[in-house]
Amino acid sequence: MLEALINDVQKINSSGKRIQVVVSDNCSVDGTYDYLSDMQEKHNCLTIGRNISNIGFARNLFAVSKLAKSKFLYFIGDDDFLREDSLSILLEASFMKSNLVIFDSKSSNFYDLEFGSIKKGLLIEDLTISSYFKNLGLFKATFIGNIMIERDSFVSTLTSYGDFIFESAYVHMYAVFDMLANGCSKYCDYSLVKEGDDMRSWQVNQPVLTSIDLARVISISLNKKISLWTMFRMKLYTAKSLPRALYYQRKGILSFAGVNSHNDLSIRNIYSIYFCWVLK
Repeated sequence: MLEALINDVQKINSSGKRIQVVVSDNCSVDGTYDYLSDMQEKHNCLTIGRNISNIGFARNLFAVSKLAKSKFLYFIGDDDFLREDSLSILLEASFMKSNLVIFDSKSSNFYDLEFGSIKKGLLIEDLTISSYFKNLGLFKATFIGNIMIERDSFVSTLTSYGDFIFESAYVHMYAVFDMLANGCSKYCDYSLVKEGDDMRSWQVNQPVLTSIDLARVISISLNKKISLWTMFRMKLYTAKSLPRALYYQRKGILSFAGVNSHNDLSIRNIYSIYFCWVLK
């Protein structure tokens, strides 16, 4: 995947534009860093970093953002594949007067329809907190492959909150909500990432995992930034996933314990999210 991405980037860079590929190796033990070092020697568009220990997904996302020298950040996982024209779309979006562009992905549409009404063919100027929830739904930006975000704002926002936010799998949402609240954000009806065979499983599990994790993000980051009605709808949506959370906890088939405490489907977490936050 990396080689194909670099080849596409080099074609674009040869025309005078500039895209940087940045990889942060999270203390791999399978020879990945040696491979990356070899690739970096061959391609000047590639920048790599390495963590001396596994610092988890959220902190590694922050680490790779600090390695980048670009104006904008676009994150992609090692199991995600871009569509053929995605880089061109990202370049075009980088010239919009915005600090955040949220793209569309069918991977998140399935459950978004329960919260908001997805409007196809819509490019929203000055996307706000209210229009985000009204038109795109709760989960749209949780998938990192759906956002392009201004680097300096992303780094400064995450720094301002403190280390506790890195326990969340959706740490980028603190910056997303902050930028939506401040305006200068847009939505582009284009899916940048190809859908894989595991997408359906991810869709099924997403409401529970996201509701549990996002509850703390929302209560901290969105406090006094959205209307009481919007907050009520978000809490109601979270409450709707309670039966599934209890089922997974009882069966013991879905838990991120030790990896992400806010996704751990323990009785304590279920109580703190569904009864303390939702009913507050």
